[in-house]
This record gives sequence, structure tokens and C-alpha cells, in this order.
Amino acid sequence: MNAPAVSFTIATTENGEIIILPNVSISLTFKHTIKTRHPKTKIIKRKLHKNEQPSGIFGSTDCYYFNKESDWMNHGCKVSSTSQEHTECICNHLSTIGLLMSLHHYEPDTVLETVSLVSSSITIIALILTLLVFILFDSIKNERILIGVWCTVYAILLHYAFMAAFAWMFIEGCHLYRMLVLVFESYIEFKFIYLLIGYGMPFIIVIVTELVGFLSREQPYGQDELCWLKTPNYVWAFNGPVFLLTSDEGEKRR
Repeated sequence: MNAPAVSFTIATTENGEIIILPNVSISLTFKHTIKTRHPKTKIIKRKLHKNEQPSGIFGSTDCYYFNKESDWMNHGCKVSSTSQEHTECICNHLSTIGLLMSLHHYEPDTVLETVSLVSSSITIIALILTLLVFILFDSIKNERILIGVWCTVYAILLHYAFMAAFAWMFIEGCHLYRMLVLVFESYIEFKFIYLLIGYGMPFIIVIVTELVGFLSREQPYGQDELCWLKTPNYVWAFNGPVFLLTSDEGEKRR
């Protein structure tokens, strides 16, 4: 129930049946004890926050009355209007009248948690391998590293990894913003979009950078001292997207 039940009786038949009042109706406005809200789907893909109570499904509230068999029935009663906090019922008879509704069911988003766990594990392994390479191979500790095929490959992979890291940080911020602020739209599935942004966008940026270098007949990756994007022009293939992602994230937090 989403409101205290109200009981009215004017008259009943000898066997206790409710008398229907022809062409007469009563209007009752109930204040919800549990706030209702969107989405209308029953399952919400997130965990309940600390001290948070399950919310009612907006639009699922209906007017019922208690019959003599101790069952809830809605014959002769209907919802006239409803909001997140109030519902107005119209009935053509008197009885014990109340509101019934469905509650949201909360469960963790296992897919997103799995993706985050796998991505974090891969990142940690990559960092450990990078440290081992620098520790075990003395040749890369020189002040000058000759530009070659491996340097270019390393720069491309590094560019992609950094872009993917910033993209997933941006996705995490967007996901938290949707779940905590835009709760009315939190039921929309964004898993495919998250994967597309997190892994597809960095790949497209790397391909476009390499394509621009090919068309301009120069190598965008690798420098005299670093295996990274060449300065001053190609480094914006990293600085530009990072600036856009971090600035948009800052706007959401405000």
C-alpha cells in the first residue's frame, strides 16, 4: 500500500454487500507514503544507496477497496489523476479504500562491473609489463632512442591506451551523472554506447592521426627522444580530445 486506507460506510444490504450508488461518485485524494518515480520498468540496474528506500513505479498506483472476503478489488474505483506524491481516486461506492502499487527492484549492473574489472586488470598488467621492460632492457635507458618500427608501434599503442583511459573516466562520470541526477532516464541501456566510446573512439582517433600523417607524407608518431606524438602539431591528437573530455566532465560535476 502507498497510503493509509480510508473506510467509509453509509449503508449495506442485509448480507453485508456494498450498495452501489447510481450516478453518484466520491473523490478521495491520497498522499503517498512512498514517493513514486520513473522509470516504469520494474528493475533498476544499480544498487540502493545507503539509507535509500525502494521507490514506487510511477503509473502503477491503482485504487482498490477491501471486500467482505478480505480481498482487494478495484471494481467501481479508478484513478482520476496521479503524481509522484498524490493520487486522486473516484469510486461509486463506499468501503475501505486504499492505494496499491508496485515497487522498483534494484540489482547491480553486472555487465558494467565486469567491464570495469576486466579493463582495470588489463591496465594494471600493462603497467607492470611496462615497468619490467624498462627495468630489464638497458638499451631503452639511453638518453637518445633511435626512431624505428618498434618505436612507432609503441607510440601508437601508448596513444590508444591513454585515450581509452580518459574515455573510460569520462564514461564513469556520465554513468554516475545519469544514475544520481537523471534518475528518470536511468533505465535506458547504454552498454553498447559505453563500449563504443571507451574502445571505438580512441581507435578512430589513432586511425585519423595516422591517416593525416600519411596524406601529409610524414610520420605522426616518434620523435628524436620520445616514442610519442610529434610536436607541435600531432600532439593535439591527444591534447584536444583530453581537453574536451575533462572539460565536459567538469561541467557535469558542477
